[in-house]
Amino acid sequence: MAVCSQCGECIDVCPTGALYRDKAGVVRLKKKDCVGCLSCVGFCPTATMYYHADYVEPIKCISCGLCTKECPTGAITIEVLSG
Repeated sequence: MAVCSQCGECIDVCPTGALYRDKAGVVRLKKKDCVGCLSCVGFCPTATMYYHADYVEPIKCISCGLCTKECPTGAITIEVLSG
């Protein structure tokens, strides 16, 4: 499972400015500004932005760690990469 590296490539390709960094540096999506063009999905190098037919806007990993806590087998981990 991929976790967003917070590289910001999605911010650079968003034509409406719907993607931004919050105060902690996490890339967030302003749903009201998203037009659903999915450019961010195509440019995401970690494939952590994806499309689901039930939603207009893309779905994005925010590195919250909830998946690591909820995984019943402990198979999901989030590691800080140096460099």
